Amino acid sequence: MMILAAITAAMLSGPATATDGDTLKLAQGGTTVSVRLFGVDAPEARQHCASRSGADYACGDRATLFLAGAVYGRTLKCEPKDIDRFGRTVASCSVDGLDLGRALVASGLAVAYRSFSMIYVEDEAAAKRARRGLWAGKFQPPAAYRANRFR
Repeated sequence: MMILAAITAAMLSGPATATDGDTLKLAQGGTTVSVRLFGVDAPEARQHCASRSGADYACGDRATLFLAGAVYGRTLKCEPKDIDRFGRTVASCSVDGLDLGRALVASGLAVAYRSFSMIYVEDEAAAKRARRGLWAGKFQPPAAYRANRFR
């Protein structure tokens, strides 16, 4: 508990790269910290979805590319919230004032991760109404995809 308190007390800041649609590697003081975005769940790296026309596309890759583009060449600022079961820092992160979790969900490239937070539920509802991203076609929620993939 003492370690968690120390980690969540300190803001993280530095250059980052996307490893998937909701995870980043952040350069921090000569080391690399794995950061899982708080409150969002993006399609997995190998996950595919169906477009509005029914065509198959790599929705996991699309979310990863969006996140990679958002952080490229910029300084990431993260407010740690927790440590997940994989040892990643779970954090709310922004770049130039843009909340990355909100941007992913509002664009329809990720869903609100209701199991952990309700912070992006309204953004998800707006993306769904506008049929943006995942909501334009058909997709399996990322948590269900993981559950089926690792059975």
